[in-house]
Amino acid sequence: MELLFSSGLNAFGRRGDHSRGSMEEKIVNATQVHGLTGVEVNTPEHVTAMPALGLKKFVADQGLAVTCVNPRFDRDPLWARGAFSHPDGPTRQKAVDAAKFAVDTAAALDCNHICIWPGTDGFDYPFQQDYERAWDQLVDGLRQVAQYNPSVQVDLEYKIWEPRRFSFLRDIGTTLEAIRDCGVGNMGVTLDYAHVLMAKENIACSAALARRNQVLSNIHLNDGYGEADDGYMAGSTHLVETMELLQYLHAVDYGGWLTFDLFPTHEDPVQFCQNSIDNVRWLHQLAISIDLEELAQLRATMDANGVQRLVRQTMSQSVLPGQ
Repeated sequence: MELLFSSGLNAFGRRGDHSRGSMEEKIVNATQVHGLTGVEVNTPEHVTAMPALGLKKFVADQGLAVTCVNPRFDRDPLWARGAFSHPDGPTRQKAVDAAKFAVDTAAALDCNHICIWPGTDGFDYPFQQDYERAWDQLVDGLRQVAQYNPSVQVDLEYKIWEPRRFSFLRDIGTTLEAIRDCGVGNMGVTLDYAHVLMAKENIACSAALARRNQVLSNIHLNDGYGEADDGYMAGSTHLVETMELLQYLHAVDYGGWLTFDLFPTHEDPVQFCQNSIDNVRWLHQLAISIDLEELAQLRATMDANGVQRLVRQTMSQSVLPGQ
């Protein structure tokens, strides 16, 4: 597996800083991270700040590629009661049109990949939502977006809560169900590590389920404690779980991007992202050096004690990248 590193532009600004005027600076900052070759951009904010063709040239001039376009539905009060499942039909159509704009942007940027996080689609209170009707509306809207341009990959990114207390796409199971209900061939899953932790899932297992359904498309790497969307440095709090994910991705020859979705709060953003890359490179090196024959034997009997010894042995023999 080749390590292809990308990053969302929020990694190069302080948490909560969505200033359009600083977009160019964030892109330039991304070039200071050794090993980073791509960036993800958001619509409408980044394309409003710089039209698609200008953005494409600016990013390319920095030696980077745009890897994905993310239409955002969490920053506009219009979507406060939902986007694709909004109770008002014209508002739902505006959500579909906003996502179609992201599709057009992705095509213009030659990345042909968007990721939808329908975070406002859900509910907060009992009796507030007609669950089946809202689910059908959500699926119908997502299907329209995917059918708009079949050459553009449409990913779904789940998150168990926030800003809604209960999100419709809250875990790997509901997301796979939504993709099945949409019934189109150009939909996939983006696994965000912090979101997976919030759902109390193991990310290697979630990745395996997505791949089993042939929809594993993109990985958002970060870390945290599982109670909120922390966006910490990748490999900073869940070393062994991240190592297991990388071992699995290597074993199945994953060919997609490893994208950092990070929220530096007090730390230098460039070093924050650099540490994430260095952590992932180190953990990947460990992952591919593990004794696969012994691992298979231990897994055959689910020998937890033996697995712990094997992990310790592997980590004790590690050499940091570049040494």
